[in-house]
Amino acid sequence: MAVRTGVPRGTIVTLWQVRTRVRDIPGKLAQLATALGAVRGNVVGIDVHGCDLEHVHDDLFVDVPETIGADRLAQVLAGADGTDVMDGQGGPDSAEPVRLRRARAQELVDGPSQALTLAARLVEDPAALPGLLCRLVGADSAEDAELCGQPLPDSPHHLVVGRPGRRGHVIVHREWAPFTWIERARVDRLVDVAAAMARRQADAVDRMVLPDGSRLRIRLGGPEDAGHVADLLARCSRSAREARFVADDGERLPARWLDRLAAPPEGFSLLAFAESGELVGMAQCLPQDQTLGRARVHEVGLLVEDGWQRRGIGTLLVRGLARRALADGVTELVAVGTAAQTGRAGTERLFARAGLPVLTRYADGVWEARARLRSNDRDEPVSAGDLHSAVLRGEAAVRAWARSTAR
Repeated sequence: MAVRTGVPRGTIVTLWQVRTRVRDIPGKLAQLATALGAVRGNVVGIDVHGCDLEHVHDDLFVDVPETIGADRLAQVLAGADGTDVMDGQGGPDSAEPVRLRRARAQELVDGPSQALTLAARLVEDPAALPGLLCRLVGADSAEDAELCGQPLPDSPHHLVVGRPGRRGHVIVHREWAPFTWIERARVDRLVDVAAAMARRQADAVDRMVLPDGSRLRIRLGGPEDAGHVADLLARCSRSAREARFVADDGERLPARWLDRLAAPPEGFSLLAFAESGELVGMAQCLPQDQTLGRARVHEVGLLVEDGWQRRGIGTLLVRGLARRALADGVTELVAVGTAAQTGRAGTERLFARAGLPVLTRYADGVWEARARLRSNDRDEPVSAGDLHSAVLRGEAAVRAWARSTAR
């Protein structure tokens, strides 16, 4: 939208971005443009930011003569019949000035074109996400932050999003005007692009060389891998299977459980293949049925063939799980066992070798090792009672099957 008012040739103009709250009545925006025209101002761009029951929220880009300063422009806009002066709650009864800021000509770009350009830049350089978010919403700053043990900024002038594929968050800040829900949606969509790229990278086939020179191929499991899983279980000793499933009666797993181990309906599996093509290790990451704050917690299950143990395969699989889980927005990984199992200390060492901070707790014969990938929204401590309840509600369906067969 552009409204030309005949600014004399040679007049020096300045560009302003103005946030308005226009009553949703035909002709009101035209009245606002007329008021700007009275001071030889041109509306050279408009960005709609949604509406409520009675008003439309717009960002206007306005050219005015250099002699019209910020105070005069705010006075013209506040006095126009088409706009309201907003208070902190969006009401018209406060004397707070109209929100405006100096803008640059480079900001007068087509919105969809800009979003696609930024998405293309993100594909080329995923590490540039903070700066691209800053450009997307015209923010003052955007930076990475770990936020470990710190409260999240609670302000309409801040946006906090998880960093896909990495620990921590990106905090976006803008002082001149709060972020609208439209801008928050735009940020979420660009973050979705980063998350899709992180998942694609995490899902790619990794070719690894173990310290002893053995070569592995690690990839995401699929339904077609159920036969490989069955062969792995058949080659594993009973003690190895019990360490994974709590109990084992030596019988072959039903086909539906083999399918679930190869490709869980929720969560995912990573499979490690030797050069011979045999599956020698697998790890699952399954959502845990829990309600601890707003964290997304996934439970880890790991099985490595006896002859391939103590060669670093478990570390590679857990590290791959963590990378993929981060791309999915998971906040914590959890490993659960019983007092009868001897894997507690080994799990602590495994998480540590994978580069994950681990905290182990024990209650009523059940131990739990937790590795935090990123802070949750509230970063609240977990009570012992809630922790024990979460352990007992763990979603590992294969473990539930093992318990039933042991009775």
